[in-house]
Amino acid sequence: MSMEHGSGTMAENIPGSIHENTEEKIRAEVEARFFAQNKNFIWTPMNTEKIKSLILEINRKMNSLYDKVQILKQDFDSGAEKGIELYKEYIIEGSLLYEGHGDLIDVTPEQMHYLSEYGIKGQRNIYASHQKIEDRANQLFLGKDVNWNTDIFDRPEFKHLPVCYYVNSVFFQSKTYSLQDMLSMENDEFKYHIEVYFDPES
Repeated sequence: MSMEHGSGTMAENIPGSIHENTEEKIRAEVEARFFAQNKNFIWTPMNTEKIKSLILEINRKMNSLYDKVQILKQDFDSGAEKGIELYKEYIIEGSLLYEGHGDLIDVTPEQMHYLSEYGIKGQRNIYASHQKIEDRANQLFLGKDVNWNTDIFDRPEFKHLPVCYYVNSVFFQSKTYSLQDMLSMENDEFKYHIEVYFDPES
């Protein structure tokens, strides 16, 4: 697990037209790859079990990430009650990042960078602040009794499988990582990442 501390807000540079054109080209390539690989994907029993196993592991890690953020919030709130000024205003943001041991199938380094930036980063992180932390169901599933076993995961084998929003967002909505990619992913390649921003409005 990695942790970063920050203060204030971060601003991104506005990319020039050349950079925008290059990024748009890579985005189109990544989306074309996503649709082509999903179209050709075969739901064999082995492939189905592999994907089910990965989904369950991601669910487990997202629950664990929520616990880590919640414990950190409790520690900060306790410190604030004891008069530690630094802990009186803060934002905690927990993420689950993918750090693959090897290359995915049929992907260039530029596409891999795009996958990392837009397929994983920013996908339904766990948030807390000095004011509150939303309950687990809202943060992981966007609501109580909600299941994201829809779209490409709308299959009889997944009918009773809890699929958190992160899984649907990364592997369907973002049009980046494909079902074929899921077969190449290992449990230990998904890493906890927590950032803390103190005095976020300064």
